[in-house]
Amino acid sequence: NEPQQYRSGEWRNRGVTDVFEPGSIFKVVLAAAALEEKVVHPLEKIDCSAGSIKVADRVISDAHRSGVLTFTDVIADSSNVGTIKVALRLGKERFARYITAFGFGQKTGVDIPGEIPGLLKDRRLWSGVSIGSIAIGQEIGVTPIQMAAAYGVLANGGMLMKPYLVSRIVDQDGGLEKKFAPQPVGRAISKETCAK
Repeated sequence: NEPQQYRSGEWRNRGVTDVFEPGSIFKVVLAAAALEEKVVHPLEKIDCSAGSIKVADRVISDAHRSGVLTFTDVIADSSNVGTIKVALRLGKERFARYITAFGFGQKTGVDIPGEIPGLLKDRRLWSGVSIGSIAIGQEIGVTPIQMAAAYGVLANGGMLMKPYLVSRIVDQDGGLEKKFAPQPVGRAISKETCAK
């Protein structure tokens, strides 16, 4: 409340003003999209035994070779190879649509000043390797509040909700002046996919 006592770099709320490459925590978005579109089944076996996969002109590797994994284990073990194989089945158009449905590339509308929309390249500008990179959380910049809202989709039966911090405002006598409630932004995935 006294900004003049602090450097300007300390004024910002990093939860809404700073972006980061999410890495493997972004794989849940690909998993949800692939399950929703039925391009993979949770128990389907994916061969990750090569330990690497070539996407366009780039080779992307796993941290360790995993062999054959169910799709559930691909996500649990954070296999880049398995995730990318499924992303290629899904295709960039559908994947890009779900990334947007999960709230990335746009402001959440949270009640904190200074929010930015993150960094999301238009799918028409994706390179040949982009689908693989984005599936494993690279080539995309997200804010912490966007990532929290995206995980909230899974907890809210597939609905993306507008996050909020203030639940109510009261006057000096404790009387209610204004109350805030959850607001749905839109359906990202079905309830059935969330149950998987």
